[in-house]
This record gives sequence, C-alpha cells and structure tokens, in this order.
Amino acid sequence: MFFLKKTKTKGLYYILAGRDSVVESVYSFYKEYKFSEKYPLYIFYFNQNLSSDVIERLKLINTKIHLKSIKTKIPSHIEMEELFYNRKYLRYVNSSFKKNRIEFLHMCDFLFNIFNSDLFQNIDFALRWDDDGLFRQPVTKDYFKILSKSGKKALTGKLNAKYEIHHFETRINLFKTLIEYLDQYSIKPKCDLIRNMIDKFENSETLFISEYIFHKTKFMSDFNVYNMSIFRNNHWRNWNKHINESGGIYKYRWGENELITLFILIHYGNTITDLELWPHTYDPKGADSESIFKKEF
Repeated sequence: MFFLKKTKTKGLYYILAGRDSVVESVYSFYKEYKFSEKYPLYIFYFNQNLSSDVIERLKLINTKIHLKSIKTKIPSHIEMEELFYNRKYLRYVNSSFKKNRIEFLHMCDFLFNIFNSDLFQNIDFALRWDDDGLFRQPVTKDYFKILSKSGKKALTGKLNAKYEIHHFETRINLFKTLIEYLDQYSIKPKCDLIRNMIDKFENSETLFISEYIFHKTKFMSDFNVYNMSIFRNNHWRNWNKHINESGGIYKYRWGENELITLFILIHYGNTITDLELWPHTYDPKGADSESIFKKEF
C-alpha cells in the first residue's frame, strides 16, 4: 500500500518597519499568535529608519527573525515636481503630507512590488501587518491553513470602504488607470461591483456614476494573508507593470492595499475573507513607540 506524502506548507511572515513601535508589535505577535514560530519573520527596513538599538532589541525577541535593510530610490521616469507632496492644490497634502513623508511613498512602492523578489517565489502563503499593529488577544487559528482550505485568495483583518476627503485625494487617476488596464488587456472583471462599474461607464455623463461605484469598493487593510500563487502569473505581471509605469504610487500616493485588492477583485472575484479582527484581537494603531517593551528589549 502506498501513502501519499503530505506536502509541507512553505510560508513566511513579513513586516516593513519604520517606527520604534515595531518592537512592541513584533513582541505581541510572538506572544499572542500560536503559530508565530512555525515560519520565519522577515523585518524589512529602510536604511535610515531604525536605530541600532531597535534592531538589537528585535533580534532578541526570537531567533527566527531576519532583518533586511532596503535601499530606496525614486523611479527614474518620475520627475521631482510630480511627486505627491508637491501637489499643493490638495488639502490633504497641505495639511498632512509634507516633503519629509517621501518614505511613505517608498513604503507603498516596496509593499506593492515585494512579491516580485526572489524570497517570495517558492512560498505558498505570506502574512504581513503594519509596524504599529498590536495583537491584543490570543490567536489560535493557523491562518495559512484556513486560507488553504477556504479556496479564497486572501484574508484581511478588516475590509474597509473609506469615504473621507483625503481618501479621494489619494486615488487621483486610479479609476482612469484601472479602465485603461482593462481595455488594454480586454479583461472582464470577475468582481460584480467592478463589472457593474464598467458596464455603467458608457460616456462622460455616466463617468460620475462609475467613479461613485468605484469608491464604494472595500479594500484590504493592515493585516493581510496571501495565497502566493496569485502573484506568479501574467495577470500579476501585467497589473504590476501597468501600475509601475503609471507612476501613480509616487505621483498620487496610491496605497498598496488598494492596488492589491483591485488586482484580486478583477482577476479572482470576491475571494477575500474579512477576519473582522479589529480592534479587539488586532489593533491597527495599538503599538506605542514609547511602550515598556522599548526598555525590555
């Protein structure tokens, strides 16, 4: 009698760190997530963002933590005057997005393109969260196993539809770029909401209706789990190339969560599960850079 050998799941956890709060955040992950030591955790950081003290404290939390320094660079096809912080006509830019926030644009770009790196090519599942996220309660579910059995393509801590003025001001030309992508590759979206949006977009008079529907889209947020197979095909390569060539991340501050969500909705339909972790199990802004953990590690 022959027995099929059970294939071992390959996975990793990752986080992009830019604040001291990452120490408390990572500590809470290992404390509360039952499967935290099952896979390695990669902590990426831009060269200038983390002090040597913070780096050393992170190393002491767990031996499965790998720290990787990342160099940042503005894409050569984008002019300095095109960068988002120079759009003074936007209220959000004037009030909250000065030149010193250039690293936020680097962050969005890095997290959108990270799946192209060699590290992710042989991985089945990946889990990420933000460096100020805090795990407040024990989590006893293996999210990789849940995602594998569900047939879904991603899990998220919360699906959000955002309507505040600064959300609209960080999606400039995203709708237009999406339409161009669908036209260029003759794609009929698998998501009902986006397909209805396209069907109603017949002329300039219906453009407003289509954009209204577009802004009702619920996007993934800070805590996400991905089935990595969706990023290893021509669909992702085309979408990734299209967005990068548009320069929208640097020009208009398009967020990586919105871009990845749109990709999944277009090509895989409503295959994102809302785990509804906020705020009791996972608090997206709960970690404090001045917490007691800063002294402990």
